Amino acid sequence: MSKASDATQLSSDNGVLPTLSQEEERPQPLPPQKGTGLVLLSGLGLIGLYLLTAYLPGTEFYILLSTLLALPLTLLFAIGLVSALASPKALLINSVLSFALFLPLPLLGVLNTLIPLPKWVFLAVVPNLLLSRFVPGAGTLLLIWCACCVGHWLSRLVRERKMLLPISVALALVDVFTVFGGGVVTQATHAPKGHAVLQKTAMATLTAKLPTSARGAAPMQLAVGFADFLFVAFFFACFQRLGMSLRAYRATIIALLVVLTGYLAFVFLFSTDLPALVPIAVVVIAVNWRAFRYSRSERFALLYAGLALVVFLGLAIYFLHK
Repeated sequence: MSKASDATQLSSDNGVLPTLSQEEERPQPLPPQKGTGLVLLSGLGLIGLYLLTAYLPGTEFYILLSTLLALPLTLLFAIGLVSALASPKALLINSVLSFALFLPLPLLGVLNTLIPLPKWVFLAVVPNLLLSRFVPGAGTLLLIWCACCVGHWLSRLVRERKMLLPISVALALVDVFTVFGGGVVTQATHAPKGHAVLQKTAMATLTAKLPTSARGAAPMQLAVGFADFLFVAFFFACFQRLGMSLRAYRATIIALLVVLTGYLAFVFLFSTDLPALVPIAVVVIAVNWRAFRYSRSERFALLYAGLALVVFLGLAIYFLHK
């Protein structure tokens, strides 16, 4: 009898040992220690890039180059954080610290546009301002840190992997409305000067501004929103908790880096605002399509719900523009 035939007779307490194909389907996220290493490397790389761009000419070429280098670093920083925050204790500690360091700035900024606040209240943002003053890119890192903690908490509401498909579609459609249909982005970027002050303040404090040369008059500075990092963290936290093969996990990371970098380059070259959750949703669905299994009734329910959402958002965009 061969060793291969002996292996088929081995059993555990739960029955026959899993085959190789079953092993590949088991969740294999990045270990916490590797996530921490990725956070440190990508974070230091981003700080170094902020320091370097201060000495580059403020031309379109160098701004595009720094953008194409910075975006992958921010995404790797977020993905590494997701792995590092896998334990409830780590998630709780990091949530408290990131909220304390980051949230006072956007909250006080928005409140101050509604009700003038006394100057002593702004002492709460001194730690944030000091970090931004002495650590280039600290504001961006704090925003991503806070967004990843929020995304991690939200991921705990998802109980099944197949729920990620309708969530992805819904988020993409809502982001399209936000950018094109009169949402916060449209009001902040296209409102006349002096109008939509609240939206502009929110946009200024809830976007991660990618490094741009400080020399000369830079033609534009690209930014990625708080919600974009939040939902990147949300999806990867779901993948780790609900199960994903290591091959699909790596493929999702690579696809996300390539697609979003090209997407942001398109935004730069054509000077337009585009919803970032659309390519994120496309990558999540395309790479993990086989993991979404639905019954016939569930497929029809998803189809009807998707059509209803498209019609609703389409009518909302039409009437708002009209």
